[in-house]
Amino acid sequence: MAILGDIQKRAGLLIGVIGFSLAAFILGEFITSGTFLSGNNVKGVAVIKGKNIDPREFDSKTRELEDNYKLNQETTSIDETTRDQIQEQAWNELLSEKILGEQYEKLGVHVGEKELLDMATGANPHPQVRQAFTNPQTGQFDKNTVINYITNLDQQDPQSKQQWLSFERAILKERIKQKYENLIGKSIYVTKHELQQDFKQKNSTANVILAKADYSSINDGDVQLSDSDYDVVYEENKLNYKQEASCKVEYVQFDVVPSAEDRAEARDAVYSIIDDFKSAENDSVFVIINADSRWDNTFYKKGTLSPTLDSVVFNGGNEGDFIGPYEENGYFKMAKIFDVINFPDSVKARHILISYQGAERANPAVTRAPQDAKNLADSLFAAIKENRGSYDNLARTMSDGPSKTKGGDLGWFKENMMAPPFNDFCFTNSTGDIGLVQTTFGFHIIEIMQQGGGEKRVRMAIVDAEIRTSQDTRNKIYSEATQFARNNTGDAFTNAATEQNLAIRTAQDIKERDKNLPGLTGVRKLVRWAYSSEVGSVSEVVDADEAFVVAKLVEKLDKGIPTKEQIMPALQAETMKRKKAEMLREQASSVSSVEQFAQTFNSKVDSVQNLNFSSAFIAAVGSEPNVVGVISTLQSGETSNAIAGETGVFMVKVLSRTDAPDEVNFVLNKRQIEQSFSQRAKFELFNALKESANVTDNRGKIY
Repeated sequence: MAILGDIQKRAGLLIGVIGFSLAAFILGEFITSGTFLSGNNVKGVAVIKGKNIDPREFDSKTRELEDNYKLNQETTSIDETTRDQIQEQAWNELLSEKILGEQYEKLGVHVGEKELLDMATGANPHPQVRQAFTNPQTGQFDKNTVINYITNLDQQDPQSKQQWLSFERAILKERIKQKYENLIGKSIYVTKHELQQDFKQKNSTANVILAKADYSSINDGDVQLSDSDYDVVYEENKLNYKQEASCKVEYVQFDVVPSAEDRAEARDAVYSIIDDFKSAENDSVFVIINADSRWDNTFYKKGTLSPTLDSVVFNGGNEGDFIGPYEENGYFKMAKIFDVINFPDSVKARHILISYQGAERANPAVTRAPQDAKNLADSLFAAIKENRGSYDNLARTMSDGPSKTKGGDLGWFKENMMAPPFNDFCFTNSTGDIGLVQTTFGFHIIEIMQQGGGEKRVRMAIVDAEIRTSQDTRNKIYSEATQFARNNTGDAFTNAATEQNLAIRTAQDIKERDKNLPGLTGVRKLVRWAYSSEVGSVSEVVDADEAFVVAKLVEKLDKGIPTKEQIMPALQAETMKRKKAEMLREQASSVSSVEQFAQTFNSKVDSVQNLNFSSAFIAAVGSEPNVVGVISTLQSGETSNAIAGETGVFMVKVLSRTDAPDEVNFVLNKRQIEQSFSQRAKFELFNALKESANVTDNRGKIY
């Protein structure tokens, strides 16, 4: 079972890594999904190459991954963040099946039964198999253990069998991925001309002088832009602005906060039991019964309590002193100093460790069960209390800890250097005290031998009442929000918000599957409303945890190429830059030297040494790829025409240049470039196939 535990952990890790898997071989039976919305006409969770993908298929895959996660993590629940990650993993696997699976079939890429068996029991087993079935005593991989395990797989419990099958499927997917990527990688070829150009770019340099006419030297107001100017830039660049579907909303929020009546109720809850608390004989029990917060057994030092308490407790405060009532962090509170001790800064102690099989760092030779370990520790503890002189001998003969040869002596140690229960006993008791505590290492019979230094530490008994928002208050706030939403549709939304002094907030670039917005959590309902409504619509009231929200839909952008109006700010900036470049180049049309160019535009001449043609960066100028490109074409002594750059128009003169040699052995360069191209191809291939598959993601309409 220890081996199986390792496999389970490896399998969970491997399945997580191969979330972007290349095929799915065992889908399992479809599970009926309850996620369809009433009236929703969407037929598939996705449309891939014109085919609808049944949501039940996606649900089945998600459930399988969730089940694997629960088994591997030994838990019965999954938090919301992890569930989202698992759903994204299931989505990626689904896309891989449908898109890449077709490629595998066309190319004949597969893994047979013999190859799969060889991955587990062959001369070069999969690294995860080798790691899981390596004997911890010898450090050697034992393939017979693997064979025996697989042969008797049907004898395992269903959970263990499922874990192995998941592990098997994961390494199967990984092998197919490797085959496919190797096939793609081996198809990459770099020509001699490409090698020469790459080498020349990286190994050629120039010394230049240049001057710049900055675009900012022309005021925007002096530039006339026509519709045709915008049209030209839009047509040339519209593909660069391809976008995902998104929405933009304006919203107001009605914060759900306690009313004056709610505050009074919490205050009265504390004040009504002041006398009882002051006279309570058992403060810890009183806190447990009457406080909203849990009993805190921590010993606090100066500077770690809240300012209200710290200023009193560590300025002459004594055990039993009463403080409050006071308000702090959403609570009304009152406190008593429960305990005051001199807390040491270091302790010298010895211990007898009674370990058990499975305990942290337990010696493999220890085979006793936890209960047997407890019984033995209880017996030894009783014997030592009867005869303190027996401690040293019992430590040397019975302890499972490495300090047994020293009679259990651990020497001196600081706070928090030991396991928490061990630490707490040593630092909150006194020299000479002996006790029995349990940690993840086993059971410890501890004797405090010495304590050094010390400072005042206190435990506090705090009775508090949370200032909660009552249901009546929530109802009143909800009613206000509902009235606002009902009476202020369309254009009235903004005016009404202003009249009621409600801040209008904006949330933009909202994606269809978003669950939260900046400053708002749990607003999936609001997002779904936005995607199913018309621009100008006002939502119903949405409960966003500690606020009620009413929103107005102000913009919806469709997936694909945006309209000219939708990207006008970016379009205007690019068009303005081009028009200024035209104007500056026209002014420079009669200029023949860099010095004259600088004089014309009241700029300076900069000198740049050893400018490398493979980098777009120019010292003292910044990133100017177009300028570097022109420089690479100039010979020594040549001066360029005016060059439109990123930040202005440039004129450049090459003073000298050093070209890379022509005859070079490109074998090493060829290998490096091909590897680089191969990695790039692997990365970009799936995205290209996905683009051509015209994938429509309908998850936001269903879930």
